[in-house]
Amino acid sequence: METNVKNSNRIDWIDIAKFFAAMLVVMGHTLTLDRLGRAFRGGVYSFHMPLFFIVGGMTFKFSKDKEDFIRRMKHSAKHLMIPVVFIIVIRIFVYNIDDLSVMGSVNFWKSNLYTLIFARGLEMNYGGIYAAAMGMPWFFFAYFISKEIFDYLHLVFSKEQFPVVCIFTAILGMCCKNVKMAFSIDTAMVAVLFLLIGQLLIKFDYKRLVIVKAIIFGIIWYILLRICFPNLYEITYFEFATKDYSIVPISILCAVAGSMVVFSVSAFIERAGIIRKPLAFFGRNSMIFFLVHCVDVAWKVFWDIFSNQFANGIVRCLTDIVVFLIVMLVIKLISLRRTK
Repeated sequence: METNVKNSNRIDWIDIAKFFAAMLVVMGHTLTLDRLGRAFRGGVYSFHMPLFFIVGGMTFKFSKDKEDFIRRMKHSAKHLMIPVVFIIVIRIFVYNIDDLSVMGSVNFWKSNLYTLIFARGLEMNYGGIYAAAMGMPWFFFAYFISKEIFDYLHLVFSKEQFPVVCIFTAILGMCCKNVKMAFSIDTAMVAVLFLLIGQLLIKFDYKRLVIVKAIIFGIIWYILLRICFPNLYEITYFEFATKDYSIVPISILCAVAGSMVVFSVSAFIERAGIIRKPLAFFGRNSMIFFLVHCVDVAWKVFWDIFSNQFANGIVRCLTDIVVFLIVMLVIKLISLRRTK
């Protein structure tokens, strides 16, 4: 997978926002389902995945023509999807390490094959074969496919038609949420809307009055969250993984407002020279961090050590960061060796 360790064209506050969003993802995956955990998790989940698609739209560069589109798609597939499939295979062994005998079953491999093909955040039954929820890797499939759809639509339709078609694509994806599409294509279609929103939001001035903007957007986000998430025991915010697109468009506005809070805080932190570079470095390589997070059950013994769920979440973030840094060091050493 490519790393953008040195890239002068990066926008640091965007990468810093990806760092915070990544930490929120880990925290959200750690919290239990008691009342406090549900409340925090609902707040985080109301915007954390939409934020990554919005950022994808902010930094997206459209293909010049169909030949360029095909070239870039192949490049993206090679550097993103191949590592993801590798991690998924590793996850199969990690999650079944206590009983490897199950791997001798044909139905076991059929189930995992269906999990890979459908790449859903939800478990499903297809033709009598149970397919477990994929977990975090669903995001990579949806992210890759949504960007290809977004890019292709830009090539095919005019400047005036493009946003309308993107919105229609997202609506169609929401309508198809119960259709068993391969590789989370329906989720990718919905994500196209947030890529479009990202293209629009990049024009916003994030450098002025950042604290004031963070407070204003924070208030807006909280009000919208209370509207679209009134019951802690029902998912009614905008949730990609479980395909819960409730109370649209309020839940979409809630996701955008929550993202704007993170953007505003990140723009403020961008001014701090000491932590700016390490946080931006992390954000630039957040996809690699997510791959690490996908298999962090392998070192669960190091982070699932407290009775307090928030303490476990913090320790989980720290242990994942340590493993991420080790992986980045290995990638760097391999890169240096190849250049010799």
